[in-house]
Amino acid sequence: MCIELEDFAQLPRLKDTPADKGTATIRTDPNNQGNLFVSDQMGIIYRIQQKRPQVYLDIRDKIKNFIFQPGIGTGLGSFDFHPSFSKNGLLYTTHAENYTGIRALNDGFWQDSIGVGLQWVITEWKMVNPQADQFEGTHREILRINTPTTAHGMQDIAFEPGLPPNHKDFGLLFIGIGDGGSNNIKLPELCHSQRSFLGTIIRINPIGNNSTNGQYGIPQDNPFVQNADPAVKKEIYAFGFRNPHRMAWDEKNNHRMLIADIGEANVEEINVVQKG
Repeated sequence: MCIELEDFAQLPRLKDTPADKGTATIRTDPNNQGNLFVSDQMGIIYRIQQKRPQVYLDIRDKIKNFIFQPGIGTGLGSFDFHPSFSKNGLLYTTHAENYTGIRALNDGFWQDSIGVGLQWVITEWKMVNPQADQFEGTHREILRINTPTTAHGMQDIAFEPGLPPNHKDFGLLFIGIGDGGSNNIKLPELCHSQRSFLGTIIRINPIGNNSTNGQYGIPQDNPFVQNADPAVKKEIYAFGFRNPHRMAWDEKNNHRMLIADIGEANVEEINVVQKG
């Protein structure tokens, strides 16, 4: 087998872009028109038509505390279109913000002496016209997470592609949350736990409302929903990750989930994820 690479499209390099920032996520056209959508960590999603990029959504003037520094993983982390986008116009993004004291889902999980490095936020964007070439519409916050450092935040979110509407996972959003740098600062107890959002894959229904903050739904077949411990995060689908950076599904093998997990110095992992 031979893989041949060729230049396809070049995105604009925004003024004052740090050397460690660039493209992060690529998605296919939710309207099946053959376009591609690519995100830049600086805060822009581009629509690529006939190899030419144009701005589709610029979150920088819409998100007050948006930041793309410090750290190589800050900025606009990831995005995906709802599988019913052509009808409901819903798009989801993850981005980093300065910590200004806004309440997060994991407030108080660690003592004040550790501090908060920054916050990661999932936002829902609703298009007025899903067929439009550029975003026009409204947005609302879905959830917000504190991290103890500026590392290993929400690097990927995704809906499993290609599912029929009657599939149990249709319309459920999977969110990869890193350990927030907990292991690097020698505080592994802040992650790798059913009581912590850090180091997990969470699975939510973004158009539901039975969560603690009422802004999204928690599927009743999530693995820890029936746990009687109120401190257990019922959103968790799997845990024990360092920085779950990319996710995919193996359709031919019972839709098994695959996660790329970033290592520190010597080892990178691709994990087969089992529910729970």
